[in-house]
Amino acid sequence: MTHSALGYNETDLASLATTSSAAREAAQLSELLKTHREMLSGLQELEELCLSNPNPNTANQVRKITITPELLERRTVRFCLRIALSIVIIAGSSACMLSGSVFLFVLGLIVQGAMYVHLIELQHSVLHMQAFESPRVARLVGFCLGIPMMISFSDFQYRHLRHHKHLGTMQNTETFNYSHSKLNTLKGFLAASFDYSRWQTMCQRLIKAFTGKQITEGVNSLIEMRVRHEYQIFGVILLSVSLLSMLLGTPMPLILWLLPLFAAEPVHFLLELPEHFGLPAHSNSDVFQNTRIWGGSWFARWFTHNTNYHLAHHFHQRVPMDKLPELTKQLDPYIPNSSRSQSYPGFYWEVLRGKIRPDFLDMN
Repeated sequence: MTHSALGYNETDLASLATTSSAAREAAQLSELLKTHREMLSGLQELEELCLSNPNPNTANQVRKITITPELLERRTVRFCLRIALSIVIIAGSSACMLSGSVFLFVLGLIVQGAMYVHLIELQHSVLHMQAFESPRVARLVGFCLGIPMMISFSDFQYRHLRHHKHLGTMQNTETFNYSHSKLNTLKGFLAASFDYSRWQTMCQRLIKAFTGKQITEGVNSLIEMRVRHEYQIFGVILLSVSLLSMLLGTPMPLILWLLPLFAAEPVHFLLELPEHFGLPAHSNSDVFQNTRIWGGSWFARWFTHNTNYHLAHHFHQRVPMDKLPELTKQLDPYIPNSSRSQSYPGFYWEVLRGKIRPDFLDMN
């Protein structure tokens, strides 16, 4: 029997090693179970947000509203055709940018940037589970729709669903934090429209995704993990396109992808602005008071995926966007004039004239 310098024999050392190993395994198992519970909690929270019912504060106004099974039915094939059409248009706009004509290059850039925004409107439908029954399919398609503007599907979904839940309270936050100050001047309106500060946040998140730093705040560990993975994939795609440009000896692959973003940001700002601007989105939980409905041409309705029926969307988020006109017909008698605008141009003109101003809680 041999003894160590501290007086332990081989049996004692083996026993200590076994005890130490068991303690490490127990600690690892405890940490694994904690992570598992956090993931389950995150999934439960996400499911509850997706399946939430209309705002209970509007119940006294909506007793005659009927949400039929047909109104909630998904039109998956039609939705996929929308995506296919968008891809065709983007391919056509890219061809214009490659034509060698300056006019066609600028035209293609603007159209492609606008179509990036259209894809985000489709991503919005997917995050509400309006297009696909399977959460996995929804996440895959939703992630792909966000690639052009590098908008994380999981982050967008979580924050947007919480926006639905907390609309009309101080907890309400928007996913895209555009500036709403000084919009009653042309200079202020243009400055807000061409605000590219989101790119800085996007770059910071790309770096954090690969350095292990926390990417998001106020989200559960499941969403944090998913957002990190999605930004890591964005980074890999960006690196791949950069390498392709180097191999081809031309920056055109990067130009075709990234340059249209200069057009996408102002278009996205203009589409987002009418939804709640000038209404008590932080102080009145009545959806008929804090959300707007406005008119639009057939092209505007197609391009925004019926976002102009935004009040109906907030009334019942599970109704697919292409069925919002039907729901709006039932809600119309309850909608006050203060929550109506005639059209997109009409709304912007009212903002520029100062007739529609931001709620003081909405200033940033």
